[in-house]
Amino acid sequence: GDKIDADIRVISAGEYADLSRGAHAAAYLMKLKSLEKTNSLYSRLDTMRKDIKNLFFESGGGDEAAMLIGLTLGEKGYISDTLSDNIRRSGVSHMIVVSGLHLGIIVGAFLNIARRVKINRILTGAIGILMVLFIIALTGFTVSVMRSALAYLILLFGYILGRKPDATNSLFAAVLILCLVNPLVVTSVSFQLSVSATFGVLVVAPAINAVIMKNKGEKWYDKIAAILSSVVSTSFAATLMTLPFTLWHFGVLSTVSILTNLLTNHLVTVVLIFAVFGVAVCFISPLCELILLLARVAVKLQIYFINSLGCLPFAEYSASSPKILATITFCIAAGFAYFIKKTEKGVTKNGSSF
Repeated sequence: GDKIDADIRVISAGEYADLSRGAHAAAYLMKLKSLEKTNSLYSRLDTMRKDIKNLFFESGGGDEAAMLIGLTLGEKGYISDTLSDNIRRSGVSHMIVVSGLHLGIIVGAFLNIARRVKINRILTGAIGILMVLFIIALTGFTVSVMRSALAYLILLFGYILGRKPDATNSLFAAVLILCLVNPLVVTSVSFQLSVSATFGVLVVAPAINAVIMKNKGEKWYDKIAAILSSVVSTSFAATLMTLPFTLWHFGVLSTVSILTNLLTNHLVTVVLIFAVFGVAVCFISPLCELILLLARVAVKLQIYFINSLGCLPFAEYSASSPKILATITFCIAAGFAYFIKKTEKGVTKNGSSF
């Protein structure tokens, strides 16, 4: 959401060479060239990113490969203009920016596996931290990843120390650190969207889920209801918490956002699991092709939902007084978050939470 303004003009190569800034730029490019020739971490990660992109394109080009790259590496440049416009109109732009949602899926899946195979708590936390650091590096140290990753690193560090995980404390400890480093970060649109979305996923969604699943048992249909409840609550919470900031800065509202999120968010989990596993077994060609084929099927389904809902004439609404509407929406979202958290505490106190 950040805007970059620049005054540019076309100049000849001779003029460029005479400019002092040109000399600085040339020196920087030479430095990058030298980095590419070394065995540095930067060079190795860059090579790994290129290999992953080539693997996705070899498994099948088009928007499917572009979406796979966007979901795993956070690079949006390969996505076509039509699909990119529909992604914006359908309110799922967060899907192709590697952030709290993606880290939550990967870290959550790892912790569930570690818990089932009974890996030592300290070892689990250490591996989780290394995993998050690797994801940060692989995605190119992008700001959106760094912000959300900090909260997960604090959460995992507390896990090592044997402290009870607290999503609210971890998230706002990360916010405090970022504000101490750069107080002006609070004015950044991407910071506001990243924090509000992560707050929705980590704090509000579990509270909604706990209230919905109150007094549910352990029967098979209760387990299915729990999965559906998790999908619905995550989509609703992330959309509601980011809505005030979207209205304030852009003055537009996606009328199909919640529905699109409901249909596509759970597919992100499927795509990430298959994509990561496919990359991990890339040295076994037949198995890799099969796994990436499953990932492409899930991505194709995502694209179908996005294009179908994003191209609707009423998919986007432009507010006439966006700042007033954003303020009202913020008050509603904050009040709802407070009410649902208070209700969740009552449910947990009575021992009825799942």
